[in-house]
Amino acid sequence: MVNGFWRIRYNHEQYELFEEHNVVKTIKLLRMQWAGHLQRMEDTRAPKRLMEGTLEGRRGQGRPRRRWSDGVERDLRVLGVRNWKEAASDRLKWRNMLDQAKAHPGL
Repeated sequence: MVNGFWRIRYNHEQYELFEEHNVVKTIKLLRMQWAGHLQRMEDTRAPKRLMEGTLEGRRGQGRPRRRWSDGVERDLRVLGVRNWKEAASDRLKWRNMLDQAKAHPGL
């Protein structure tokens, strides 16, 4: 608020305020972090069962909808990770891979 009035901030002001220049990259990194967490969960937990479960019934016509896991796999392919579920099983290895991903220019 400036002089009692609200105004829309410019992008450069937002960047200075939040000190994060690439919001999309941040979202992708958090999504990969959550995928690793899900992979290490017990099989009986609800989030893991939802991620690995299958739906009953028929799918609609047209192109299949994009799944959350497809986006994770696409981002990890850009980083050169092939078998991400195996890599995510080792928490330290997964954390190091995410730290390297922060500096990756193509993500």
